Amino acid sequence: MDRLNDLPTAKLWEIFQELAKIPHASGNESHIAGWILKFAKKNHIEGQLDKAGNVILRKKASKGFEHAPAVCMQGHMDMVAVRGENSRHDFSKDPLKLKIVEIKDIPYVTADNTTLGADDCIGVAAALAIMTDPDLEHGPLEALFTVGEETSMVGMNAFEANQLKCRYMLNLDSENDEEVTVGCAGGEDARFEFPLNYQSYDRYSAVTLSLAGLTGGHSGIEIHKKRANAIQTLALILREIGNHYNISLQKISGGTFRNAIPNEVSAVIGCAGSDCGDLIKLCKELENGVKEQYAKTDPNLILLAEAESVSSFRGISHDDTMNIIETLCEMPDGIIRMSDEFSDTVETSCNLGLIRTLEDKITTESLMRSFIDTRPVCNILDSIAEKHHVSVAFSNKYPGWTPDKNSSLLKTYCRIYEDFNFKKPAVCVIHAGVECGLMLNKYPDIDVISFGPTITGAHTVDEKVSVYSVEKFYGLLIELIGELAV
Repeated sequence: MDRLNDLPTAKLWEIFQELAKIPHASGNESHIAGWILKFAKKNHIEGQLDKAGNVILRKKASKGFEHAPAVCMQGHMDMVAVRGENSRHDFSKDPLKLKIVEIKDIPYVTADNTTLGADDCIGVAAALAIMTDPDLEHGPLEALFTVGEETSMVGMNAFEANQLKCRYMLNLDSENDEEVTVGCAGGEDARFEFPLNYQSYDRYSAVTLSLAGLTGGHSGIEIHKKRANAIQTLALILREIGNHYNISLQKISGGTFRNAIPNEVSAVIGCAGSDCGDLIKLCKELENGVKEQYAKTDPNLILLAEAESVSSFRGISHDDTMNIIETLCEMPDGIIRMSDEFSDTVETSCNLGLIRTLEDKITTESLMRSFIDTRPVCNILDSIAEKHHVSVAFSNKYPGWTPDKNSSLLKTYCRIYEDFNFKKPAVCVIHAGVECGLMLNKYPDIDVISFGPTITGAHTVDEKVSVYSVEKFYGLLIELIGELAV
């Protein structure tokens, strides 16, 4: 990482490396918030923590720019915590291990077999670097760093609307340096619960099925890539097995976050000992079929089936097993509808992101996204739950962000971008959720755009950020802050 010390963004990278040392998975942001507040105090920046755990920073304008409109830089402190299959990384206490990799002679910063957290600590680091730049002339500056963006935008939901004075907000949570985002989808969570009634089976074998090696990814910006969903793929495999053999489900678990396409899942089922050998052979045949189906999107997919003879197997009935499996198979997942208004843009989607087995029930969590309304998907899930006699509950609904075609901030950014790059940026809306919609609900008169450096593989162990792209992003941010002060 020493190579970053000689770049114009050295201060940004120094801050990012410090943030990477602090565990900050969603729900565990208090330590990173504390570090930011200490950093602010050391640099004579006003800082406070609100009731939700969000950090608000304020810096007075440079001399002569006191009457310029206030600008707020906004990002989130939490990260999606995903580790590789063989990683022992503990996101509750271990620092991230950063490294530089070269891809076609282009340097990227990534982490060792875990997510990187550039989404969105690169944005946080950029804002902190701006606020400590002694040479930058600027108007009043604010920064808002929220908690729980990756789970349910809990921090922005709880943020009280009287704490900022900004006229402009720069959301630093986008992932393509050739784009500026002016709108996004809204979202809503769905949770299914399946009650479990266990019974004992004699002379059964326990079979553990593990589906792993899938590509996974961000359920908003990568949902159109039609990658395999590990949970639903295993459900389809289990349905085929259940159509041939009398099986009993004991447990099933997979996925990491409801907004990440699940890349692994495992289940334990029971079957008659006499059927076990043939069932394992069938698993191999089904694995070959799934590998062929997803050869392009998930080339490393693997299904393992391991059997063990047990004196007594504890599981649910075959009928209850098949009811759960059928429900999982019928759940909408992936693209529901493409947009009529925005070309090549997903309008509505649903991601079956999590499944867990608790003591007396199995639960699933899905995230629905839509530019229009999530209610049609809710209606589908309601019908599926009613058909299979299980419960579904909806929560954490958040609004989308409608583009402002008359945004003066957008016009200024596009002019600066073109001066830097000799071409216009792509003005786009994204299917992923950003916090701008919630912010505009609280501050309807502010002008908002979202931009950032190029980050690939967000929410996966392949997450990486382009070093050159960070240079470009930070240069644009400095120029924009200065321009807005004039």
